[in-house]
Amino acid sequence: MALLYSIRGERLYGIIHARKSYRRFLQGVSHAHPYHMRSGPYDLFFAHNGSVSRTFFRNGELPYTDSYMILRDISEVMSNHTPREAYAIVMERIKEGSTSLNSALLAFSEGGGPELLVYYFYNRDNLREKEEYYKMYRWGSYIYSATVNHYLGYRGSEIKFGDVEQVS
Repeated sequence: MALLYSIRGERLYGIIHARKSYRRFLQGVSHAHPYHMRSGPYDLFFAHNGSVSRTFFRNGELPYTDSYMILRDISEVMSNHTPREAYAIVMERIKEGSTSLNSALLAFSEGGGPELLVYYFYNRDNLREKEEYYKMYRWGSYIYSATVNHYLGYRGSEIKFGDVEQVS
């Protein structure tokens, strides 16, 4: 997740995501992150690392990734809330059924411009890797994983755990 500047000095917002799928039927271009969805005046882009039990979704039997299901839920909640509020509401509802909810939401509206949000949470009761693997870090306007932090020489500072944080 990054905030960059173009040659003309304009701010650029984006989400870069790498995904490893354990379910063969949820692989391919249609299951690549970030996902996009329109919700009212907003274009939403969402990427997530981790897994969520399908029992935490209203229509858990649908053939979509848990990440897409999270974005669907955020979109539905946004009918009565801001993107940040909707993101926080959905994450709070599903966190007990997750391994990790490390994710980014980019919400854009013509009237309000872009808003880049991140959520950092892993469920210590459901870890599949060493705890360090799940941590997220910030360096300047970049938010990234522990793996990237390792390759950057541990420059980042761990971000706030369990809360939606605004990057932009």
